[in-house]
Parts: sequence; structure tokens; C-alpha cells
Amino acid sequence: MLHPTKPAKTSHIENCLKNRHGPVVAATDYMKLYADQIRAFMPGRYSVLGTDGFGRSDTRRSLDIFLK
Repeated sequence: MLHPTKPAKTSHIENCLKNRHGPVVAATDYMKLYADQIRAFMPGRYSVLGTDGFGRSDTRRSLDIFLK
């Protein structure tokens, strides 16, 4: 968009994964949305695993028990 007369540039992620085959999985202790921001630059299948705010527990109730 910023240089329409020049060849399209590729992102750093695309350059790192261009010769790789298979799915890519991102695992984060943050919300899935954090790692999902780079989906547009990922070649092939991309799955994100995250805590979605619960962190150390799989449910809000478990988190409350953990914090007590």
C-alpha cells in the first residue's frame, strides 16, 4: 500500500517459515488474541492455544480456588 510501484514485501514471519511445511501452533500464557494478531502473515495452517484470561486454571471457579 505504501509502495504500489515496487514488488510486494514479505514479513519477517513469512521469511522464517517459507521453507517449512506443516501446521504452526502458537502456545501462550496470554489470551489467544495476542498470538492471533499475526495470523495474516502465517503461511499454511495456524492454530493458537492460550489461556483467555484464566491463566493457571481452566475455569473461573478453579482460579478462585487457586487464589484462596
